[in-house]
Amino acid sequence: MKTIVLQTYTGKGFLGDNTNSLTDKRLNHKIMSFCMNSVKNWCSKNNYEYKLILEEDLGWNYFNKRKPNLEESYADREKDLCMQRHAQCLELDADMIIILDNDIFVKKNFKLPEVKVGICVTPWGKYINPNRHIFRVFDRFKIFTQMYETPYPQGGVQFINGYYHKHFNEWLVKSFKSDRWPILWDGVEQSHIFEYTQQYPKNITWLDYKYNCMPKRQTLEEVKNSYLIHFCGPRKIDQIDYLDDSVARSLRKQYANNLR
Repeated sequence: MKTIVLQTYTGKGFLGDNTNSLTDKRLNHKIMSFCMNSVKNWCSKNNYEYKLILEEDLGWNYFNKRKPNLEESYADREKDLCMQRHAQCLELDADMIIILDNDIFVKKNFKLPEVKVGICVTPWGKYINPNRHIFRVFDRFKIFTQMYETPYPQGGVQFINGYYHKHFNEWLVKSFKSDRWPILWDGVEQSHIFEYTQQYPKNITWLDYKYNCMPKRQTLEEVKNSYLIHFCGPRKIDQIDYLDDSVARSLRKQYANNLR
């Protein structure tokens, strides 16, 4: 079975760059380097084709075009650069295509899930400190759950069967380019993916935390059991104190005094 793992590194390589200090940006790039090396090693171990798209800008400007009508009122081309990967994905041909954010760390090897489109469920909240005594639910989740009885996607990890990847990616590209955008519940790309899950629920397999574990949003036991760790957010170092010792130790060993 041919498997392609797709990552893109255009622009800054992550969302929320405008909110970061120079130190945070430097640390982000070190963490992303650590993560991307783990992905390349994982691909090599399993004979997956690793596809990295560098600085191939399709010129999209759909987010800023709609910015005055959106809750997020700052200019951020990184959102368009992120969404472009679905157009670039259409150039690929494989039995399975896996889209991974640049801040995904492969913690352990695992068997690929059998899916049409496999999307991970996002937890609508986070622990406020590493001892995990208090979990704070996002306000928008309270509204969301009154309107829908369905999971919400976290787009950092996407498993797409080759028979369905054209349908999935073409639908998203058309949605991005349309004049009628969905409600932006949580991220531009993820809101469009959510609309796809609503229209084509039989195409979706909802995957659990193991395939897309965000340390600040999971229990320590869940972090330990996970396959993929996601250093999500504009300030990626914030996830480190919520990791299990093995990953945190590996990160600190590689970058010595560069990470606290």
